[in-house]
Amino acid sequence: NNCLENTFDCPPCSKPDLVITDIWTELKRVGRNVNTTIIWYNITNNGDTTAGRTYSNLTVDDGAQPRNDRVGKLTPGQTRTEKFKYKGDPHNITVCADCQCVVTESNETNNCLSVTV
Repeated sequence: NNCLENTFDCPPCSKPDLVITDIWTELKRVGRNVNTTIIWYNITNNGDTTAGRTYSNLTVDDGAQPRNDRVGKLTPGQTRTEKFKYKGDPHNITVCADCQCVVTESNETNNCLSVTV
């Protein structure tokens, strides 16, 4: 009678889950020959807890240097619209949430969205 054995079922750990839900562009003309494209995107926290500050990453098809965008905290269910400025007319755009893997998420495989414009 010196031993006691118990089994406990722990609930799943609550975590944030950052996803890019939409990407769209807006072309701005500056002068006669220079185009600036505003690349808008929505980032959503589909998780159960608040996601801390993080960075999103933009990659375009022309081989330009990828860019990062700082994103503030997102509460569960919150969506925020963010943007990148890009010189030129991109055709294939990819935006990835939490590109520096700062936030421990419930799903680390759904952070990117790619579109062709």
